Amino acid sequence: MSLLRCNGCDEGFEVIVVDNASSDDTAAAIARLIRDHPDRELRYVAEFRLGLHHARHAGARAARSDLLLYLDDDAEAESGWVSAYAVAFADHPEMVAAGGPLLLRWESHPPPWVTDMISGNWFCLPLGFLDRGEEFLLEPNGHFWGGNMAIRTDALSRFGGFRPDMIGSGVVGSGEWGLQEAMRRAEAEIGWIPAARAWHWVPNAKLDPRYFERWVRWDSTARMFERWHEAPRDVRAIGRDFRRIVRSNWRSWLGAVGVRRAHDARAIEVRSQAWKGLYELEYLWKIITRPDIRALLDADTFGP
Repeated sequence: MSLLRCNGCDEGFEVIVVDNASSDDTAAAIARLIRDHPDRELRYVAEFRLGLHHARHAGARAARSDLLLYLDDDAEAESGWVSAYAVAFADHPEMVAAGGPLLLRWESHPPPWVTDMISGNWFCLPLGFLDRGEEFLLEPNGHFWGGNMAIRTDALSRFGGFRPDMIGSGVVGSGEWGLQEAMRRAEAEIGWIPAARAWHWVPNAKLDPRYFERWVRWDSTARMFERWHEAPRDVRAIGRDFRRIVRSNWRSWLGAVGVRRAHDARAIEVRSQAWKGLYELEYLWKIITRPDIRALLDADTFGP
């Protein structure tokens, strides 16, 4: 476990593993780690409500620190990950949250269309982040990935917690992106810590154009959630949004037909854009037909 190899700050740090309704031997595996590493503060927390935001909030409730660091289960932190965040937040008391590079570790060499998309400045891939260099404050439109991030404990509560994003395989909200948008609206300072590096494992199963094209559901859902969060939902408003979606996407829908069998980077981008429009229409239908989605959109806070 990479976190057990991290260099901490002078007062040390705790590692909390949140088991989000797993069906494997996660609990037993963590019990073995606790037994084998008595010198490290390692704790196990079970969260039986399925959903990434539930898991992240469970970790926050269990934590005893005023600074929370998040790492996904398919990521591996470099040894200086903890200390990089600790030093940055100590040096910048005005900073409420920050992210770091989530770099890519391939199971095998990626196909040409993937490398073309990277060289074409697809900064935020569905696989992880490229390193954007030496910055402290994120640019106005920049954001970080929740798989490698840090946030002050009081800020997580103050800005309403992580928005629901995925519950099981269903995408329902805006996740850490929505939380970052709330911080931006309040003009809070969000940082980028290049030294807080982590690596994201990319299995061959993800090197499929269909995976990229379906992944845009997250982006579409996040933007629709933020558009409709605490907004009036009368017939006129829904009709206006339906017309907006059609006007914005009909060209992409037609273009996707012409490249439906191509496997180059440009064709995948065109099809991805077409899927975005379809996912927006799907979310609009969910707003009309699903009370649980409407309840999420009416909520003013989500945790922890």
